[in-house]
Amino acid sequence: MTFDMDAAEATPEGWSLYDMAVNSVRSGSPREGGFSSVQAEMCLCSKCTSIVDEYLTEDRNATADEVNAALNRKAGI
Repeated sequence: MTFDMDAAEATPEGWSLYDMAVNSVRSGSPREGGFSSVQAEMCLCSKCTSIVDEYLTEDRNATADEVNAALNRKAGI
Protein backbone atom coordinates (compact mmCIF):
# COMPACT_ATOMS: atom_id res chain seq x y z
CA MET A 1 0.00 0.00 0.00
CA THR A 2 1.21 3.46 -0.79
CA PHE A 3 -0.17 6.59 0.86
CA ASP A 4 0.56 10.24 0.30
CA MET A 5 1.52 11.89 3.57
CA ASP A 6 1.86 15.64 3.90
CA ALA A 7 4.65 16.67 6.27
CA ALA A 8 2.92 20.04 6.72
CA GLU A 9 -0.27 18.39 8.00
CA ALA A 10 -1.02 19.28 11.60
CA THR A 11 -0.73 16.23 13.84
CA PRO A 12 -1.17 15.80 17.57
CA GLU A 13 1.92 16.54 19.62
CA GLY A 14 4.01 13.47 20.29
CA TRP A 15 2.90 11.53 17.21
CA SER A 16 5.55 9.40 15.55
CA LEU A 17 5.92 8.64 11.85
CA TYR A 18 4.25 5.30 12.60
CA ASP A 19 1.23 7.11 14.10
CA MET A 20 0.99 9.25 10.97
CA ALA A 21 1.16 6.17 8.73
CA VAL A 22 -1.57 4.35 10.68
CA ASN A 23 -3.73 7.47 10.48
CA SER A 24 -3.27 7.45 6.69
CA VAL A 25 -4.36 3.81 6.54
CA ARG A 26 -7.42 4.61 8.66
CA SER A 27 -8.39 7.36 6.23
CA GLY A 28 -8.69 4.59 3.63
CA SER A 29 -7.25 6.19 0.52
CA PRO A 30 -4.21 4.31 -0.82
CA ARG A 31 -2.78 5.33 -4.20
CA GLU A 32 -3.68 1.88 -5.57
CA GLY A 33 -7.39 2.57 -4.98
CA GLY A 34 -9.95 0.88 -2.79
CA PHE A 35 -10.37 1.35 0.94
CA SER A 36 -7.83 0.26 3.52
CA SER A 37 -8.48 -0.26 7.22
CA VAL A 38 -6.87 -0.86 10.59
CA GLN A 39 -8.44 -3.82 12.35
CA ALA A 40 -7.03 -5.58 15.43
CA GLU A 41 -3.98 -3.29 15.24
CA MET A 42 -3.25 -4.63 11.72
CA CYS A 43 -3.03 -2.39 8.65
CA LEU A 44 -5.04 -4.05 5.89
CA CYS A 45 -4.89 -3.22 2.20
CA SER A 46 -8.14 -2.78 0.27
CA LYS A 47 -8.17 -6.43 -0.88
CA CYS A 48 -7.66 -7.79 2.65
CA THR A 49 -10.17 -5.31 4.06
CA SER A 50 -12.84 -6.58 1.65
CA ILE A 51 -12.02 -10.23 2.51
CA VAL A 52 -12.38 -9.53 6.22
CA ASP A 53 -15.55 -7.47 5.68
CA GLU A 54 -17.15 -10.37 3.76
CA TYR A 55 -16.15 -12.83 6.51
CA LEU A 56 -17.42 -10.69 9.38
CA THR A 57 -21.11 -9.95 8.88
CA GLU A 58 -21.44 -7.67 11.93
CA ASP A 59 -20.81 -3.93 11.67
CA ARG A 60 -17.63 -3.77 13.77
CA ASN A 61 -13.89 -4.19 13.45
CA ALA A 62 -12.61 -7.76 13.45
CA THR A 63 -10.47 -9.27 16.17
CA ALA A 64 -6.99 -10.57 15.34
CA ASP A 65 -8.32 -14.14 15.30
CA GLU A 66 -11.12 -13.15 12.91
CA VAL A 67 -8.72 -11.33 10.57
CA ASN A 68 -6.42 -14.37 10.48
CA ALA A 69 -9.34 -16.78 10.00
CA ALA A 70 -10.77 -14.75 7.12
CA LEU A 71 -7.44 -14.43 5.31
CA ASN A 72 -6.50 -18.07 5.93
CA ARG A 73 -9.87 -19.25 4.65
CA LYS A 74 -9.43 -17.18 1.48
CA ALA A 75 -5.91 -18.64 1.06
CA GLY A 76 -7.25 -22.17 1.51
CA ILE A 77 -5.37 -22.80 4.73
